[in-house]
Formats: sequence, C-alpha cells, structure tokens
Amino acid sequence: MKTSINLNFQMGSNDERPDDASLNRESIVLDNLGNIPSVGDFVCFDNKDDVEVPYLVKTRLFEYRYNNKSNSWSINANIVVKKQNQELYNKLIKM
Repeated sequence: MKTSINLNFQMGSNDERPDDASLNRESIVLDNLGNIPSVGDFVCFDNKDDVEVPYLVKTRLFEYRYNNKSNSWSINANIVVKKQNQELYNKLIKM
C-alpha cells in the first residue's frame, strides 16, 4: 500500500488561529513521517533568496485520507510555527 505525505507550514502566534497562507513556497511531499519536525524543533526556509528566518514548531495536525480507487493513503500534515528571534536561534546552532 502506498502512502503520500504532504507537508504544509503555517505561521501562528500565541492563541490565535494560524494564517491560511503557507510558509513553504511549494508543496513538500515526503515518504517518511520521521522527516516531519516535532513540537519544539526549529525550522528554517530557503524562501526566494531571502535570509533564513528561524521558526519554532508549536503544533502539528495530521489528517489521514484513504482513497479506495488507488488503494492508498494520503497524509496531510499541517505544522504551525512561530517566528523566533535570530539571536536566540544563533545561540542554539553554529552557522
């Protein structure tokens, strides 16, 4: 049985609903759930030649859908992140 995983990052703030816009500029398709960042992980995006901005993973939502015609599963993973201070990030990672 085949499984496809679509990953979408959204910007969130404290107790508000995240923006509908995606931070990743195109779909991220994975073949392994282990590649999805966990809550508390830092992530950065190489978006359109801008400076990498650090984000902290706040929540993860997984939606599982089965397609009877193709006998396969698809998993949509929605990851809500919060923008982080560059100085804090620089202390945590050596660049």
